[in-house]
Amino acid sequence: MPAQQGWASEEVLHRFLGVRAGRKARYARLLVEALGLGAVPRPLDAVLEI
Repeated sequence: MPAQQGWASEEVLHRFLGVRAGRKARYARLLVEALGLGAVPRPLDAVLEI
């Protein structure tokens, strides 16, 4: 997108996920399901253990 040229990948992703209602929840699920069990970040692992 021309308006987003020069943006960092993280900024583009943040904008994409935050534009429409429900996108964060939808894509969060897909991203978590795509993680291998060895790739789960420690904070997420700690939350899931509760």
